[in-house]
Amino acid sequence: PSASQVLEFLAGVISHPRVMNSSMAGSETKPGRPRHVKFCDTPTSEMPLPEGTNPEIACKYVSNCQAALSNLGIQAGFAPVPPPLMQEIIRGQIEANFAQRSQNISSLALMPGLRHVEGFTTRFGLSLCESTLALWQADPWSKVPPSKRRPIKVSFVIATDENGNVFRAQGFAALLGDPLEGGEGLGLGLYKKPELAWLALQGGEDAEVEEASVSAQSMLLMPESEIPFEDLDDIERHSWPVPSALLLPLFCKFETSAEGKTAERADTITMTRPALMELMWFELAMQAIAQLFGNGGELLGEDAEDLSMAVGPLSVLGTSYAAKGHLKLKEVTVECPVRSTE
Repeated sequence: PSASQVLEFLAGVISHPRVMNSSMAGSETKPGRPRHVKFCDTPTSEMPLPEGTNPEIACKYVSNCQAALSNLGIQAGFAPVPPPLMQEIIRGQIEANFAQRSQNISSLALMPGLRHVEGFTTRFGLSLCESTLALWQADPWSKVPPSKRRPIKVSFVIATDENGNVFRAQGFAALLGDPLEGGEGLGLGLYKKPELAWLALQGGEDAEVEEASVSAQSMLLMPESEIPFEDLDDIERHSWPVPSALLLPLFCKFETSAEGKTAERADTITMTRPALMELMWFELAMQAIAQLFGNGGELLGEDAEDLSMAVGPLSVLGTSYAAKGHLKLKEVTVECPVRSTE
């Protein structure tokens, strides 16, 4: 709520005081005017705050309500939300019950935040959002319509030590969603094999999946109601950039049991958060594809059947913060098209 809304609410409490705590119902305690009000907002709700932060200034409610409350004889100050209250009451009861009752809140909102991924850091979260924004601004979805899309292969090499040892990884991306249906649902899918990326681009129609289980990751641009609560908190707290207030990135991992079935007729689907290395691939892939579509990538939509129109492999710039400090990237390449194995 805004500071003015908070002041309006407090004015109502003062003019028409009521005992709001159900544990005091039936007691002889008479309601009265508060003498002190302690505030915190999302960026200052959890301790410890960054070193050097003055919470009395950092919390917008303290700075914006202090003078008005002082005129009413009420002292305004700062206090963080106690961790047990945050986890057991707000997270465990209030938000969970609200999500179950509301038709506008998805069960995705109850997924754990990216902050719980092992090795995840605030700096990496910023880089992920910056890479998502770069992809959004490059707008590959409008430049290549769904019927003409092909998998995009992204590879990277990381120096693991000073002795020349390296780690190599690659994946196959598929642009997801149709901009003609609005921005919601646009995204990027990540697959270990090119045939799975082709399957995603074909919508799973009449395509058999041989593996007993299929694992895929995706970044989808979704409305706030589909984003985990903790991710929303971190986006606001750390000022991570996003495409818009109505489109925020959702990183998720799907695992389907689909032996001998099409992907649409999978027996079970389990959804979790990607691991750190999978998120790192998204970070680099979104940077690489944004550069690809800034350097002739539009040609990929000219003729999806003409595989002679290969693009790459092209070396592109890549920056990753998936580990403490700066990862030493030796090479990032992007290549398209990838031939179907049919």
